[in-house]
Formats: sequence, structure tokens, C-alpha cells
Amino acid sequence: IRQSCDRIDVAGGAYDATGHSVQYGYGRVNARRAVDLALPAQPLYTAVHTAIQDVPIRDFKVSRLAVAVGDTNPLQQIVVHVDIEHTYIGDLIVRLAPPTGSSVSSVVLHDRVGGSTQNLKRSFDMVSTPALANFLGISPHGTWTLKVSDRAAQDVGVIKQFSLELVV
Repeated sequence: IRQSCDRIDVAGGAYDATGHSVQYGYGRVNARRAVDLALPAQPLYTAVHTAIQDVPIRDFKVSRLAVAVGDTNPLQQIVVHVDIEHTYIGDLIVRLAPPTGSSVSSVVLHDRVGGSTQNLKRSFDMVSTPALANFLGISPHGTWTLKVSDRAAQDVGVIKQFSLELVV
């Protein structure tokens, strides 16, 4: 209630550094402001865009899986979910490319780590992959592409699924 008050500016209504007056307290309650301050924070709009398709990952090639996004409001948060079956994830470089025409370049999500571990099924957010913050503020509208480069011979796999969880 105190935060919703309007000061009363008349003689004798001197306010101290905390906003209190000996004569008028914290002032006159502004009912509209009190109601606005009492409302719970509005949840942000979250959309999940998913592409499901078995895209082969071949040695020394780049495989792609794309998802279309229709949202146009500036991006406030992003989480990328990938499901890749592969017999040696240490061979792989995984990038997320934003829509063509955006002012941001692709972000590396996975860069040949994990050695002989099989399969890459995980989520990437701005804590685990700080470079995703480069996408904040841009319009997500357009086609986003997951690019998987296999940089070594022998092991193969498939991109099973890729999702973007966007808060706009």
C-alpha cells in the first residue's frame, strides 16, 4: 500500500528520505496503482517448435534439420533440445543457425566432446551454452536450422528430433 501512495504537497507535508511525512504519513492511497501493484506477474508466452525426422548423419558431411517459427516478438529466452543417435559423439559438431537475415551468426552447441559416448540427447540453455544469449532481442520469425557435422570416419547416426523452446 505504501508504494501506491501519492505525496500530498501542501504546507507542512515535508517527506523524509524514506517517503514518510509526519503530517501525512506516506500520502494519499492511489487505488489504481495499489491494484496494479497487487496483480501477480504475468507469465511470459512460451512456444515450443519441434521437428521430428530421421536425418542420416554421414561421415565428413553436414546434416540439417529445420523448424519454422512464426513468432515475431523479440526473443527473451531460448532452450534447444536435441535428440541425436550416433555411435561416437566425439565426432560431432552441432550448431544452431538462426533464420536467414538475422544479424546473429550460428551458435555451437556441441564441439566434438564426449569421446566414444553414444547418443546426444540433451537440452542447451543460456547457462550451459552462454552463446545462446546472442539470440536475445531478435525476432525468431523464420527457419531455424540444426546443423550436425560429422568430422571423422566410421561412426554414423541420425538426427531424431530438435526443438526450440522460445519465450517471446
